[in-house]
Amino acid sequence: MRPLFILLASLILVIITISPVLAEKISDEQINSIETEDTEKKTIFYQLVANLISKKFDEKNEIIKGIQASQHERSLLILNNLLKGKIYYKKDDKTIVIANIEGKQATIENAVTGEPLGILAKKKIRKVGINNKLRRTLNQAIAKLSLADNDPQVRKSAVVEMFKNINDETSAVLKDRLSIEENTDVINVLQTAISIHQLKSSSYDETLNAVE
Repeated sequence: MRPLFILLASLILVIITISPVLAEKISDEQINSIETEDTEKKTIFYQLVANLISKKFDEKNEIIKGIQASQHERSLLILNNLLKGKIYYKKDDKTIVIANIEGKQATIENAVTGEPLGILAKKKIRKVGINNKLRRTLNQAIAKLSLADNDPQVRKSAVVEMFKNINDETSAVLKDRLSIEENTDVINVLQTAISIHQLKSSSYDETLNAVE
């Protein structure tokens, strides 16, 4: 199974790096090609999400990375809910859903499409489990997606949100973003966040560095 997930993730990276069509006039053949690529990306994303039912944490780790790399419009939502323990699957047909539990009932929606699926007895769904390693991977993936948003305010808010829980993994993501960030406000909060992490976890010399 593992090679399949690696292949899927690789396919995503190939698809999302395809250069856009630059010609002023796009032929029917080119339009069809773009539509095909878009369909393939969606298909791979849907398959990645569906495979979250895997019981093997190593496989889930690759799936999470693939979902992040796909940059699908619902990637961030799904990963955030997975981290919060709200991703489940229906026992009858294995559909991956986002669930809000109230007592013995769950209000669910299709995780991929957002389609409301009504209210089910809690016993009819099962949570997609994660461990500490997956939480670290999720934090990294969520950080990368949030920091890649086109809106500087969204990027700034994402960094501020990380202030409370910055670790080595997310600090590395922040440093990567800082090296390419152009917005002054975002640069300032990135530098602050990185300094906070250094103050919390570094040696005496590194702490002096952060203060300076």
